[in-house]
Amino acid sequence: MSDAVSPPHRVVSNLPSRDTGFVGRQAELTRVRTALRASGRTVIAGPSGIGRTSLSLEYAHRSADEYDGIWWLTASRAELVGGQLAQAAYAAGLADPDVTDPAALEALANAIAGGARWLLILDDVVAEPWLPPGAHVILTVAALGTLETRAERETEVASVLPRRPETPMAPGLPHPPETSAAPGPPHQPETDASSDDAVAPRWFDSALDFGESPLGPLRPEDTASLLRQRVPGPPPELAELGDMPFAVSQAAALLSLGDVPDTALTSPTTGTGIAIDRLDRDHPAAAQLLCLCAVLASSPVPVDLFTRSLNLLPGPLGGVSPQDFYSLIDTLTSYGLVATGVDGLRTHPLVQEAVRVRLGAAEDICRSYAGSLVTAALPPDSDDPSSWSRWVALAPHVLATGSRPAAYRLVLCLLRRASPHAARTMAADLHASWLAALGLDHPDTRRMAVALARAHQALGEPQAALILTAPAELDASRRPAALDDALALSARQERLRRLDTHASAVTALGDAVRGHDLHRAALAGCLDVLGSDHPDTLRAGRGLARCRYQLGSHGAAGDLLSDIVDRSRRVLGPDHPDTLSAASDLAVTLTASGVHTEALALCSDTLTRRRRVLGSAHPHTLASWHSLATIRYAMGSRTEARRLYQDVLSRRTDLLGPDNPDTLRTAHSLSIALLAGGAVLPARLLLDDTLDRLTHTLGTAHPLTADVRETRERALVRMGGMPRRPRRPAPRRGRR
Repeated sequence: MSDAVSPPHRVVSNLPSRDTGFVGRQAELTRVRTALRASGRTVIAGPSGIGRTSLSLEYAHRSADEYDGIWWLTASRAELVGGQLAQAAYAAGLADPDVTDPAALEALANAIAGGARWLLILDDVVAEPWLPPGAHVILTVAALGTLETRAERETEVASVLPRRPETPMAPGLPHPPETSAAPGPPHQPETDASSDDAVAPRWFDSALDFGESPLGPLRPEDTASLLRQRVPGPPPELAELGDMPFAVSQAAALLSLGDVPDTALTSPTTGTGIAIDRLDRDHPAAAQLLCLCAVLASSPVPVDLFTRSLNLLPGPLGGVSPQDFYSLIDTLTSYGLVATGVDGLRTHPLVQEAVRVRLGAAEDICRSYAGSLVTAALPPDSDDPSSWSRWVALAPHVLATGSRPAAYRLVLCLLRRASPHAARTMAADLHASWLAALGLDHPDTRRMAVALARAHQALGEPQAALILTAPAELDASRRPAALDDALALSARQERLRRLDTHASAVTALGDAVRGHDLHRAALAGCLDVLGSDHPDTLRAGRGLARCRYQLGSHGAAGDLLSDIVDRSRRVLGPDHPDTLSAASDLAVTLTASGVHTEALALCSDTLTRRRRVLGSAHPHTLASWHSLATIRYAMGSRTEARRLYQDVLSRRTDLLGPDNPDTLRTAHSLSIALLAGGAVLPARLLLDDTLDRLTHTLGTAHPLTADVRETRERALVRMGGMPRRPRRPAPRRGRR
């Protein structure tokens, strides 16, 4: 029998090309390996140009056989890291490409917890990272002390595994064990039925105790070795350059061209300046390309960003054919100014800085052209999951160029991908910047305010959303004179979005009557301007149905939701988060109308789809588990319902915090189930705690507070009128 041949080890990887000029650094490589084997993580620290990226790349390439996956992440914008990690899960086949970021991150976390060996390299980290336990992690930073702590501004990567509550819910009530079945939402439609309120489960540990690997200059013998590799003949004397790897590599590239004397290289930055001057003199089209690269992000730039839109550029670069474009790239690499890889062009930050200094006032013009290229390269539809990898690749360049239309669409893409933390962080920065530069009434500022409000709503912050959309009612009354004009139509659509977002915030804060009127106005406007099948129209219809439900018109709400579910399935698809939100609301409405069998089938189908698309710990998935508990309770399975409610309460407390309205709705539902089962004292304790938290969070006039107060009074009657226990001081901490 012949010996079996083992298949080659396949590593899922997006590593950039290896630095062919890497020399020496054996001691540093050993330190990295030792730190990873000891604690699974390390920091490579040193100033720009010292070679920290090359060192991490070299370690990854040398150690590839030790891992199942190696993923390179550009971490200079912390809110973009989650999307890059999701791409790793897609590439490894751990998640379907149509699922959202939280589901992909959960799949990656589960794979690592199950023994998959992953190496994650976060390059150019500026904010304190959050990382999956079990993976090997390398951070590259300018200095360990420069990491910014962002407790107030979590990113999507910082939100996968639930946080523990600061204070337990209902002291004296036993904490339920984990069950094979997951939880479900309160018996009412979700607080925000849009797809934007997805929050990933938190599974990351803080990376404060990393072993640090400080990086110094090259040894003289390593510098000589690098020069011998690149420059024919005896190595030149370049003592003035020092031993910074970037400066030495740049000098070697110039000297290899043969027309630059080594005496011209008098400082670490001289080589870059000479290369830029020669390029500008001899290769003006390549010099233009370098200027564009300098105002883009230091992340890889897809080559087709240029080749598909060369007609947008002035000459001489604008007159280059796509075929001849690649010769310009060869020129830039020969000068040591740009590196190439399968993911595109990479320009070192020191080169970018040098070019921008030389551009002076022309930098803004160059950035405008780069913004046009990026906008033209964006996918037309951020709602299409097949386009998300492209959005992830272009996101850093959208922010670097400052293109406002592209940045707005990027925030919407993050919301669609169920990344509200990242969307809120990015939208808050952009809104503040545009507010200062453009003013409150500029259309772009107002548009971004609505996007930011939607992110706040998704995170359970309706008061912030209300403030951002306050002028909405006045906006809706202003009808443009020329609706056939594309700009006027777009302006009215944005005003309707603002009105609908404002209506959702009003409803979430307890005023269902006013919310109903606002949603009705938004729906009428959307039908007039956008038609019955537009996603904005469907979203406005869901908001109106939710208000009708809360006002007791269950039949009218069910009829409207049935039509919306049918249209959403046809227009958006059965697995779209908006479709699933409408189906979930319909299941709740059917339950209230007594149609339990149909509600159970619809809820079970929605739950299955949400677990796949959003992940098992997503708030909307928990909402479906809560709905399932409510249906089981209504059908008489009260023991099972109580168990599900307990599980939901535990998970929502961990994920959303003990004071979140959805957590408190679940606590109320559980207390009702406990009362029905004769557990009056635990129900009373839970109701007291819930009422205290609701009074502090939503106020005494909110309908949910009133419902809990009424249930508590019933519990007191069951206990023979026992006086209420002394009220504990409400916690005055801020929302986490």
